[in-house]
Amino acid sequence: MPLPKILIEHCIFYPLENCKNIELMILKGHLALELLMSSIILDKNQSFYRKATFIQNINELEFIGKSLLELNDIRNKLAHEYSFDVEKSDILEWSEKIINSLEYNKFAKHTKKMKIAHAFSALAVNIYEYSLIKGK
Repeated sequence: MPLPKILIEHCIFYPLENCKNIELMILKGHLALELLMSSIILDKNQSFYRKATFIQNINELEFIGKSLLELNDIRNKLAHEYSFDVEKSDILEWSEKIINSLEYNKFAKHTKKMKIAHAFSALAVNIYEYSLIKGK
């Protein structure tokens, strides 16, 4: 029996909500989404980029895949640019685009951090939902 979608959202949202800073949210959210992408992609050894590109090529998930690729760009800048500044990054615009485009459960008032956490949980539940359909 599949897990309720709201449980998937909770499992992503609440650990991110408790992160002390946005940089850590980006890293943890990226990892959580990569684990969920592995439920769609058979080759678990693929990079995040390859998994996201594969997902982008699925018609129903084109927006999700594009959003994952944008997240990967942000995460790579965070991981590889010493002078990375979260305030100058596109993370807030990225999260707003997602929460304005996908259905999700709102668990908290939309502060900067909460918009980002909601964006990760919205992507997660959509990836999970597709994995259930694909699995049938």
